[in-house]
Amino acid sequence: MKNIFKWRVEGLSTYKIADKLNGKGLPTPAEYKKLQGMKYKSGFNLKSSTKWTHITVTSILKNIIYTGTLVQGKTTTPNHKVKKRITKSEAEWVTVPDNHQPIVSKEIFDTVNSLFEYDTKTAPGNRTVYPLSGKLFCSDCGGNLIRKSVKRDGREYVFYTCALKLKDKNKCSSHRIKEKDLEECILVSIRNHIDRVFDVRNTLKLISGLRLQQSDIELADTELKNKIKLLGEYKTSKETLAKSCMSGIISRNNFNDFSKVYDEKISAVEKNIADLRESIEKMLKSDKDRFSWIDEFIKYGNITEINRNIVVTFIDRIIVHEGNKVEIIFTHRDEYESAISFIENSYEVAKGKLNT
Repeated sequence: MKNIFKWRVEGLSTYKIADKLNGKGLPTPAEYKKLQGMKYKSGFNLKSSTKWTHITVTSILKNIIYTGTLVQGKTTTPNHKVKKRITKSEAEWVTVPDNHQPIVSKEIFDTVNSLFEYDTKTAPGNRTVYPLSGKLFCSDCGGNLIRKSVKRDGREYVFYTCALKLKDKNKCSSHRIKEKDLEECILVSIRNHIDRVFDVRNTLKLISGLRLQQSDIELADTELKNKIKLLGEYKTSKETLAKSCMSGIISRNNFNDFSKVYDEKISAVEKNIADLRESIEKMLKSDKDRFSWIDEFIKYGNITEINRNIVVTFIDRIIVHEGNKVEIIFTHRDEYESAISFIENSYEVAKGKLNT
């Protein structure tokens, strides 16, 4: 199963992966279960269950179970009298993260599934797509850039150009850029980005060693206790209010008005408590869990050339402007910003400790 994800990242299409698995004589999941004597029902054609197809490969690549997450409750029946099962919406599924040993990391799984969003074609005569397929976009029309080549004086010149301009000369502009220049630019950018990620990782290790985050957890825990205490006080006050109303000390109208105020206060505090608990849970996660994406980046510390694996690991999209200007949007940019914010906050905590 690992190889299926690996081959997809390397640029093989689901059709080519199916061909490769059939060539190796490996059993499909359905056939494997039969060979193991397991009862197995499938919606696929049983006659073709011994052969791998692009549908089977796609199903595996999109199945989150391979990341160690258990998913249950996908189907149900309208009532006990109806045996026909219906598929529930994904929001209704029950998921249990870290239920079993993962086969692939969440980062690789997300990378592979992001590839389904792009329109990519296998290079003629090759088994894999071009390294930059589906990643290049025009800065003006937002459409794809496509790879073209021309032969001149016995030499081949390869470049990328706006697909819309190529289709209609009256629309957009070419945004033409040589493949060699583009790949050199991307290589330098990725190297620089890896250096920055290395610095972030080393700083995070230093922070982890100083245990600066512990004070944040303590503060949040203290605030949580105060909010729980406040919630109890509001509920007690509301109960006292109800008793006063029953005793005739206050009118029903006054009770309703005061009760509404307390309901709003109780609702607000309950939300504060839920947010604080979520915040504490996130802070209690180890640095390894919170910043696991860094491990995927630093594996490529000494890259010397661009390939499909590197492109899909590092790059979300590349926006090409006129005049050979290139803007690269890296993957995990939100996580990167989160790490930077975490570092800055940790320094503020440390500074505060020194000033007290």
